[in-house]
Amino acid sequence: MTPVTSENSLTTGDLLKVRIEIVCDRDMEYLHLKDMRSSGVEPVNVISRYKYQDGLGYYESTRDVSTNFFISYMPKGTYIFEYPLRGYP
Repeated sequence: MTPVTSENSLTTGDLLKVRIEIVCDRDMEYLHLKDMRSSGVEPVNVISRYKYQDGLGYYESTRDVSTNFFISYMPKGTYIFEYPLRGYP
């Protein structure tokens, strides 16, 4: 993976990967994480579904301008959420 910079710009059809890292210092319940999308990109996964990853179960919901993560229980630890986008600048 390489970061998008002014020298390394996007072209039509490029595949992007959004990576969100959460460091949780205590056990938490009923979380809603909303990641807003910028213009010029579209999600690759458009079907909302329940996912299980690294001991954490959550519901991922894709909407017009955001991707939402609904987590009923998050134990203490570090978690990484990733999802792909397609660039249309």
